[in-house]
Order: sequence, then structure tokens, then C-alpha cells
Amino acid sequence: MSRRVDSGGGGQHQHHHQHQHQPQRCLPNSYDDRTSPTPAQQRDALASAAVALRQIKASALAHQDLEGGSVYVGTGGVGLMYYHLASRQWLASADRSRRAAARAMRQSDAGGGGGAAGTGDDSAASLLLLAPPAPVDVPAADVPRYLAKHTPAHALPLALKFARDGESVMPRRRSSSSGPRPEAGGAPRVTFAEGWSGLVALEAAVQAASAALLEAKGDAGAAGAGGGTVAAAKKWGGGGGGGGGGGGGGGGTLSRRGSIGTSGGGGDGGAGAGAGAGAAAASGAQRSARALLTYYAEVVRRLPADECELLYGRAGYFYSVLWAQRELDPAAAEEAEAEAEAAAAEAADDAEAPRAAAAAGRDDQQGDALALWPRADAERVSRELVRDIVAAGRAEGAEAAAESAAEAEAAAAARSGQSGLAPPPPPSWPAPPPLVWRWHGKRYLGAAHGGCGVLYALLCSWPSVRAAGCAAEVRAAVNGMAALQRQAGGNLPSSLPDAGASWAAWAGGGDRLVQWCHGAPGFVLLMAKAQEVLVLGGGGGGDGNGGGNGGGGGEGRIGGNGCGSVDTGGGGNNGGGNNDAAASSAYLAAALRAGEAVWARGLLAKAPGSLCHGAAGNGYALLALWRLTRDELWLRRTRWFAVHVAARLPEAEQYDLADRPASLFEGAAGGVCFVADAILWPDVGRMPGGEL
Repeated sequence: MSRRVDSGGGGQHQHHHQHQHQPQRCLPNSYDDRTSPTPAQQRDALASAAVALRQIKASALAHQDLEGGSVYVGTGGVGLMYYHLASRQWLASADRSRRAAARAMRQSDAGGGGGAAGTGDDSAASLLLLAPPAPVDVPAADVPRYLAKHTPAHALPLALKFARDGESVMPRRRSSSSGPRPEAGGAPRVTFAEGWSGLVALEAAVQAASAALLEAKGDAGAAGAGGGTVAAAKKWGGGGGGGGGGGGGGGGTLSRRGSIGTSGGGGDGGAGAGAGAGAAAASGAQRSARALLTYYAEVVRRLPADECELLYGRAGYFYSVLWAQRELDPAAAEEAEAEAEAAAAEAADDAEAPRAAAAAGRDDQQGDALALWPRADAERVSRELVRDIVAAGRAEGAEAAAESAAEAEAAAAARSGQSGLAPPPPPSWPAPPPLVWRWHGKRYLGAAHGGCGVLYALLCSWPSVRAAGCAAEVRAAVNGMAALQRQAGGNLPSSLPDAGASWAAWAGGGDRLVQWCHGAPGFVLLMAKAQEVLVLGGGGGGDGNGGGNGGGGGEGRIGGNGCGSVDTGGGGNNGGGNNDAAASSAYLAAALRAGEAVWARGLLAKAPGSLCHGAAGNGYALLALWRLTRDELWLRRTRWFAVHVAARLPEAEQYDLADRPASLFEGAAGGVCFVADAILWPDVGRMPGGEL
């Protein structure tokens, strides 16, 4: 795999901008999606991933086949790969337990007429939870030994090492004397994928996970038995790692760089070592979290007003905040949504009880999470980011709408001036969404630089969007993106027409790229998140601070095979145009339409393990559709993509080689994550650095 030495510098920005315009070659898809890959094929795929994982570690230790320290193509991405492997194992175990509990509750309530999971509720979200876990065709005993050994205890120290290695060479990093300082002669890099914020968010998450694991080991050592602990459950929602049997559970120790290890001491001594090391790791997580949030005022707030996209702009920093919040305080968004609903109810009904109940529930659940994650600061930063991002999109959207209207008028005038001919009917002009963002002079639509990525981040912080009074605009922009894709066909063009260019040629000429950064795969993730937040999550109502206008959204209902029509309930007062069945099901229909384009055209010849512009990133769009619909067609398709990617991780000569073959977003590290997610943990698998 090794071909080039890490320069320690930049270059990511220029490379990505050039790469996105290269002609795209896709391989014919001859896989039969009526059946899944055989268990033997899936075992072979995991074996290839294990070989690639060993090569990635060697390359990263030698600073080869990577560039700089970023998550995108540097050592930070290797750190995120290791964290991803650790967290998915824990989350998969928790997900299985949660589904089993929901089904047991449903059965116990069946005699009394209770609803899903004991809530009296048959909403789509509850029905999805009641679905059984995805079938896993490769038993644990058949997982390659090198891959299987990457338990949280083994993977977390590696994640922390490479995150800190990345931070040490980032051109955009913190200085203890003067705070974050810009790269000489260049713009600041502030985002999760390309900047300092992604590395410090990753460091905070690894430290928090280490604290939970060390506490788990200490508890197990004191008890003299293995098993999960409350600390582990708080971190990832499930059982923790086991300690030793008999009297000898292992306590944890921290090295000077914060890496975790296990010692052989048992009993009270092991518990004390685990508690002390866990406290040190928790303290480190808290410091990193606060540094991430103060970075907003020190650097991010000073960005140009129109610097908003995901890979290099405000939305990318916002993603870092949201990702860190999910890892350190996963209940925060859920509780913020409850408070927003309570505030809306209070404004409408002048009732104190709902808000008091929400506040009491929040106080009950704060615990250790709030000690690590400063919620008040995060909520303030999130609201400011939402307002700034929406304001920039509003201004650019108004300009794009004016250009679209002028183009339509000129075309109509030209037709009406034709002598002796009846004017033909006006064409269906692709109206731009009300929120549009510009990068490098173009109005991109995809996930890396355009509307899909920005809107995805906004949807992931829906309580902040509502609190900022921007819910109606964001929802309208999501609807506008769905309308654009419907006019263009299954794929999504990479950008809107340039100023002065013909809008009439847009739909036919822009359908070139099918990859996460530009095209249908990133659009699938946006539509899936819209379905999750605006339909299944009841987010179709108005702004939470709107003086009685914050009515709840529709309640989604799934029937048949889990991907059929969606019926919704009524919205609240001025709840917005997303409470009828047609509008609600449009997100699902758009996601499925784009998913077909990914299946047909997504086996790209270049860099198969790439998350940004390769088959691995495209495969995550198919995996998102499995989670959204529970239709096994999408799970089968996901696993065929995984088999395809795994067979090509060594990058045979007939395929385009990645520029940084060990990296997360361009090389094999992304492929390792995807193969493991698709085969071992499909219910909790998400694109690292691209989904929440």
C-alpha cells in the first residue's frame, strides 16, 4: 500500500476541488440483489478488511500514505477509524438489548391494549424499534482474529494516539499562548473533516469513552467478576467491557499521553486504579469539550459570512459540535426537543406544567454527561451558528431566485416573439431552494460543499433551529432540494447553474457524479435525516419560540414491508407545509429514488474504499436506507457493495489509485469501517465523519 510520505502540510483543499471535476467512471453492477452474499463471501470480505487494517496501522505509524493530521486524509482519520470500530461494537450490543426490551414490553402490553414499547404508540419510530435486529451471517467465531481483537480496550488507545498525532501537525491548531492561530498565508481550517475542531472533538470522545471503560474495569475488578456497568451504559447506551473472572478483574491505567491499558491487579486495588485513571480521562474530555466550544468565538465567528459549507466552513465546525455532543451527552438533543415542545405548549396554553416537567426530567438525567459536556455553552453556540448559516443561505437563495425568474422571463419573451408560431408551453424551470450556499463561486448542492451537507447539519440540531426561529425556512429548503432532485431524475446534479448560464440545460448537463461529496449518496443521507427528524420525530411543526405557532408535526406510520406509504397526523397552528401525507412521504420517496441511482451507478472505479468519492461512501447511502425502511433489499445491496469494496481494498492496478491510500475519506480506512458496519453492525453503522 505504501507509496508516499506524509509531508505534514496541507494540500487537501486543492486536491479535492480538482478531483470533483474529473470524469467519473463506474463499473457495471452485475450483483444479484435478490440474494445476499454468501457467509463465505462475507467472511472473505472481513478477512480483506483485517489485512487492510493491519496495513493502515503500519502506514500511519510510519507517516506514509496519509497527508497532514486531518480526519479527511491525515492521521486524525485513522484515529476516527479506531474510535468507530470501538464504538460500533458497544452500540450494536446496546441496540440489540433495546430492541429485545421493546418487543418484550410490546408483548406484555398486548393484553392490555398498550402500544409499541409500552407507550400506547404505533408511530413509525416505535415500529422501527420493534423490528428485529439485522441478520448477521458471520458468527463471532469466524471474524478474523486481527479484526476481532480491536475491542474498545484495544482500539481506544490507538484512536487517542492518532488523534493527538494529527493535532500536532495540523496547520490550524491551538497554541497555549495565543489560542488557535491561522496557517501561514491561508484561510483557517475549522471543520470536522479538514480542521482542528474535528481532532479536538475526537480527543474528547475518546477520553470520555476511556473514562467509562476504565470505570467499568474498576467496578468489575472490585466485584471480582466481568460484565457491564452503569458507566459503560451511560457512554454508549449498553453494557461495558468485562473485567476478569474470579478475583482478578483488571484495573485501568493511563499513560502520560492518556492511552489506556489494563493491569493485573484485582479487588479494591484494581477498582482504585480504574477510578483514578477514569477520573483523569473524564477531566481531559471536559477540557477538550470546552476548548471546542471556545474555538467558536476565537476563530469560527470571524469566518467570512458566506463560508458555510461542510468541508471547510461553518457547517463543518457545527458538525464537530454536534458529533461531540452525541458522543459525550447523547441525551442532550432529545431533552432539548422536549423543552422546545414544552415551551410551545406553554406559549399556546399558558401552562407551566409542561415546561416544569421537561426541566425536571432534564435535571434527573444530567449526571455525568453534563460534567463532560457544557450544554448551556453548546446551545448558545448552536443557535448563533444556525442564525449565521441560515442568513447566508437566505441571501444567496434570493439572488439565485432572481436569476431563475429573469431566465424564465427572457425565455418566455423569446418564444412569444417568434412570428407565425404559437408559443410553446413554458419549460419546467428548476426553481432554486430558498436557502442556497456558494463555495468557490458555485452554488453546490452536494454533501461536501453544498446544500445537502449544510441542511443535514441543521436537521441534526433541530431544537436549535426551532429556537433560532428558522424551522420554516430550513424545512422549505429541504423540500426545495427534494423538488430539484425530482426534476433532475434519480441523481442530484452537483450544482445550480452559474450566473448567466442557461437554466434550461441544467437538468441534463449536471448529472455526472454519483458520490457522497456530489450527487445522490449525500442526498440520500439528507432525505433520510429529514424523514427521521421532520416525520418520524414529529418535527414538522413551526418554530418553538413562535408564540403559539410551534405545533407538533405529523406522526409517521409505516405499513407492509416497512418502506411503503407514510400517513401523518395533523400539525399544530401554522405548523408549516410538512404535515400532510404527500409532503411527509416525499422525503422517503426521494431517498429511495436516489438510492436506486446509487445502486445502479455507484460502483466507482476510483478509490473503492473512499468515503468521499468511492464505492464505500456510496454504500453508506444504501445502509441508511436499510435503517430507515428495514427492507432487506437495501441490506442485501449494502452487503454486495461491501464485498465489492473489500475485494478491491488492495487496489489492483486496473482501478484508479487513491492519492492517500491509508486515509479515511480517500483510502482504505473508510473501506474498513464500511465493510465492518455492513456485515457486523448494520443497525448502528453510520458513515464516520459524514453522518450523525
